[in-house]
Amino acid sequence: PEINALFQEQGFFRSFVPIAGAIDARKEIQAEEGIEVFLCTAPIARSCYCQQEKVEWVREHLDGSDGSASAKRQRTTDQGRTWVQRLVITSDKSLVRGDLLIDDAPVAKAENLEPSWEHVWLTQPYNVSLSGKRRIDRWQEWRKVVLENRPAPSVPPAEQQQQHHPSALRNRVPILKQLLS
Repeated sequence: PEINALFQEQGFFRSFVPIAGAIDARKEIQAEEGIEVFLCTAPIARSCYCQQEKVEWVREHLDGSDGSASAKRQRTTDQGRTWVQRLVITSDKSLVRGDLLIDDAPVAKAENLEPSWEHVWLTQPYNVSLSGKRRIDRWQEWRKVVLENRPAPSVPPAEQQQQHHPSALRNRVPILKQLLS
C-alpha cells in the first residue's frame, strides 16, 4: 500500500534523478549516423500525475529548462524535434517499431504485436540476477550493444549504385512482363 501511494503522489515522477551517464549516452547515440533515438515509457495507470510529470521531466532534463541560447540549441535533435516530441508514452511497447528497446523492466510490456525490437536490459537491482538477454550494466557501455551487430547500410557504395529513376525500380516487374510479351 505504501508503494502504491508513492506512485500516486504529485511530484513523484518529476523527482527522479537521471541515471549516471544516461544523458551523455543519449547524446552520443543520437550523434551516430543512421541511428534515431526515441524515448519510450509506460505510464502507471493508478497515477493521475505520471504521464504529465514524465513529459515535464524530459522537458527539464533533456530539452533544457532555461532560456539561454545553448539550451535552445540543445532542445532540438537532428531533425528539429525536441525530446518531448520524441517521447512515446504507451502501456504496450510492441506498438513502437525499432531495432532495440533498452529497458530496465524484466519483461517488456508488449502484448498486441510481435515486437520488432530486441529487448536489452538496462541493469537494475531487480533484474541483475536474470539471464537470457543482452544487457547494459552502465550507460557508458552503450556501444557494445547499440553498435554491435548493427545492420549494414542499405545504400551501396557510390561505385555500385545504378543510375536510374526510382519509378524504374517500382515498375520493374510490369516492364519486364511487357518486354517478354
